[in-house]
Amino acid sequence: MGGLLAIPGFGEDKQEEAKKIIEDSVKTFTIQYTKSYGIQLFLALKKQARDKAQGGEEWQLMQRPEGDDEGCLLEGYLQKLTTGKKLVRRYFVVTSNYQWKYWETEEAYKKGGKAKRVIMPCGYNAVENVLEKLKKDALKLGQDLGLPADGVPVPTLPDMGVFGLYHNRRRTYVLQAENDDDKKKWLNIAKLSVDDCEGFANTDAVHKEAYDIAIRKTRESLNMSTEDWDYNGTETQVFSEMLVDALDEAVLGGVWNALKEGGAPPAIRIKARDKMLGVADASIGAAVGPAMTAMQTAVEKLREKVEEVVKSKMDVIAKVEVKVEDKIKSLTESLMSPIVDGKLKPQIGKVVAFIQTPVTNAFGQLVQIYDKRLEVLAVAIIKEAQGKPVSPEKWQSALKELELSTKRPWELESVYKELDSFTSGLKGLGEICADVDVGEIHDQAKESLMKVLSNAYYTFEKTVLEAAKGAKDASGVKTAIARSHGHVKQKLLADCKKATQILYQDVLNCIVMAYFNKLVDPACEPLLDQVKSLIPEDLSELLGISAMYNNFKGTIVSGVVESVIPAE
Repeated sequence: MGGLLAIPGFGEDKQEEAKKIIEDSVKTFTIQYTKSYGIQLFLALKKQARDKAQGGEEWQLMQRPEGDDEGCLLEGYLQKLTTGKKLVRRYFVVTSNYQWKYWETEEAYKKGGKAKRVIMPCGYNAVENVLEKLKKDALKLGQDLGLPADGVPVPTLPDMGVFGLYHNRRRTYVLQAENDDDKKKWLNIAKLSVDDCEGFANTDAVHKEAYDIAIRKTRESLNMSTEDWDYNGTETQVFSEMLVDALDEAVLGGVWNALKEGGAPPAIRIKARDKMLGVADASIGAAVGPAMTAMQTAVEKLREKVEEVVKSKMDVIAKVEVKVEDKIKSLTESLMSPIVDGKLKPQIGKVVAFIQTPVTNAFGQLVQIYDKRLEVLAVAIIKEAQGKPVSPEKWQSALKELELSTKRPWELESVYKELDSFTSGLKGLGEICADVDVGEIHDQAKESLMKVLSNAYYTFEKTVLEAAKGAKDASGVKTAIARSHGHVKQKLLADCKKATQILYQDVLNCIVMAYFNKLVDPACEPLLDQVKSLIPEDLSELLGISAMYNNFKGTIVSGVVESVIPAE
C-alpha cells in the first residue's frame, strides 16, 4: 500500500495501522473459511443423502446442464460517459452469463477482437435516473468533506436514453441509448444482469456459503456490523471491499479530517479521498487475490479427504440427531398444535385461493410461448432446407436462440404479468403476509418458470437433431420438427403440472414460515436450552439446535401446506 504514503496525512503510522488490519483480517478469514467449509460440506452431504432417500417423481424433460448457455442476449451501440466526462460511442454485447462487454466498433467485435472491457455487473444497481443518483452521492461526499454545494463537480447529460450500472465504490457506468424505447430494452437486461450475474469464480454451493460465513466472522473481528451489509462480486472483490470498509472507518477518516483542518481546497480533498480509496482497492486486490486463490485451491484438494471423514461419522451423527429432534418435538409440539389449527390452516386456504389462478395462467402462457417459438424456428429452418440438407451451423444458431430467449424479459412479458398479478397483491391478504418478501417470491416463481421452459428447449434440441439426421430436404425437416415439437410438448405439459405443485409448496412455505415463526418462536425458543446437553461437544458445530428446530417447524408447515394444495 505504498502508494498511500504520497497522500498528505497518510504517514508511516497510518501505513502500519492499515497493514495490521489487513494481516489480521486475512488470518481470521483463512481460519474461518477453512472451518466453515468443513461444516458446510457436512450439511451438503447430509442433505444429499436425505434427498436421495426421499426420491420422488422424475421430471419428463431433460435437465439442461449448468453453464450450457453461451451466447448473446443483446448487442448494439451505446454512448458511454468516460472518466473525462466525454461521451464516446461503443459497441456493447451482453452475454448469456450476464457479463457486459464492449468494443470500439461492431466490426471489431465481429472480427473476434478482444473486448476493451468486461463488466461484471454483480454488486451493481441498474439505475434509470443514474445522473440524479450520482448528483446525490457527490453532494453527500461534499458534506462529509465539508465542501460547499457549489464546490462539488456533478456530471450533466441530456435525459433521453440515459441509464447506468451504478456502484457506490467501483466505477459507475453512465450509458445512453439512441432513444427511450432502446433504453427500456437495455435497462431490462441491466436489471436482470445485476440480479443474476454470478460473481464467484467457484460457484460450488459449499464454497459460497463458507465464504459468506467467513466474511461475516471477519467483520465481527473488525468490530463492524454484520446486520446491514451486502457485498457482491468476485471472491477477491468481496474480500477487498470488506477491508476497504474497515480502513475507511478505522484509518482513512482521520486522513480526511487532517486534509480538512489543513485547509486543503475542495478539489484537492475530493481527489485525495478518491485516490486513497482507489489505491486501497488496488493494493488490497493485488495482495489478497493470490492468497485467496491459494487457500481455495488447498481446500478443494482436501475435499475428498474431508468427505471421507464426514461420511464415516454420518451414522453416529444420525443417532444423535434423532434423539435431539425427538426432544425438540416433545418440548414444542403441544405449543405449536393450537397455533397450527387455529391460526395457520385458515390463513393458508385464503392464500391458496388467491395465487392459484395466476400461477396456472403463468404456466399456460409458458406453453403458448413454447409453441410460438418453435413455429418461428420451423419457418426459418424449412426455408433453409429447400432442396438441400440444413447445415449444422444453421441448426446450432436457431436452437441457441431458443435458449437465449428465456433470458430476455420482453419475450416472457405475458408470463411475468401473471406473476406480477399475484405477488403485487399478497400484502393485501392480512397478517399472514405482513412480513413477506414479495421480491423473493417473484424471483422464485420466475426462476421456476424459466427453468421449465429452458429444459423444454433443451429436450427439443436433442430430440430434433436426432430426428432430422436423415432429412435431405424441406419435407423431411418439416416432419422431424413437427414430431419433435409434439413429443416434447407432452413432456412439457407433464412437467408444468409438477412444477406448479412445487411452486405452490415453495411459495406457501416462504409466506407461512415468517408468520409461523412470529407466532411460535417466543414460546418455544426458551425451551431449546434443555436440548443442548444431548449433543456431544465434538459434534456441537455440526448439529446446531437452531437448525434442527427450524427443520422441525419446516416439517410441520410443509405438512399443512401439502394438505391444502389443490390437486393437479
